[in-house]
Amino acid sequence: MFERLELSEMSDEALIDAVAAATREESAAAARRLAFIAEVTSRWCDDEDDASALKLIDGWAQAKAQVGAACNLGPHAANTQMRIGVALRERLPRTAAVFSSGAISAKVINAITWRTHLVTDPGALALIDAGIAENAHGFGVLSENALTAAVDFWVHKYDPLAVIRSKAAAKDRYLEFGDKDDPDGVVSFWGRMRTTDAKITDARAD
Repeated sequence: MFERLELSEMSDEALIDAVAAATREESAAAARRLAFIAEVTSRWCDDEDDASALKLIDGWAQAKAQVGAACNLGPHAANTQMRIGVALRERLPRTAAVFSSGAISAKVINAITWRTHLVTDPGALALIDAGIAENAHGFGVLSENALTAAVDFWVHKYDPLAVIRSKAAAKDRYLEFGDKDDPDGVVSFWGRMRTTDAKITDARAD
């Protein structure tokens, strides 16, 4: 009740300033959390050799279990957070710095890390990171398709083959049912689909 009364006494300008500050704080907090997650992942995975990486429960799986428990996330969501955190730490340090300042949202960061994940050339990746970091503060107002296009602009500028590989992977979708070895009463299925479709399907299956 006290907080509500306190808010009611704020001017319109002060209230909007408070919303903006809270939004920046939320993004900065998300950046810190992902940095912590990347460090957890690093501690479990960086020292793995070829033999340990082939264990039934490897370092990534161990880290995923700990991150999932700490963040109250399922395996898929924890895996996504680890992927984003590691990408910011190891591949996109300039973008990570902008994120940590609170200037861009976690949603924008998710799109940036995913659309750049097929870039393999270190020089191109550094240029892409610099270009995105300089312009990402304006990405938050974009629609999903426009956000994808904005990130792809920088990827295409410095590594067009990465965009081509991404589009080719999106086109190579299929879904098949049934196998001659399936037992009576059940049927196997397998295939490839878009990441967004997979998330929806996974949620419905759960």
